Amino acid sequence: MKLKKHGLFATKDNIEEAMQYADMVIQGLPAEDRIFATTAVYVMYNTIVQHYEDNLVCLPKHYSDEKEALHG
Repeated sequence: MKLKKHGLFATKDNIEEAMQYADMVIQGLPAEDRIFATTAVYVMYNTIVQHYEDNLVCLPKHYSDEKEALHG
């Protein structure tokens, strides 16, 4: 699957800003609904992190795994 931005939604400058925005939106929901939105946001976050760990060489996990393989 090729990833591309969805044209209907904004993009934040970084992950921290995006997570702060998500938290702000979640806080506007009724308290009993917040857990569902929080779960969805963090499932997406973890999926994105996993994708980058698996596919990019610029993340610490890759370097620590590579270092361990070389010096194991």
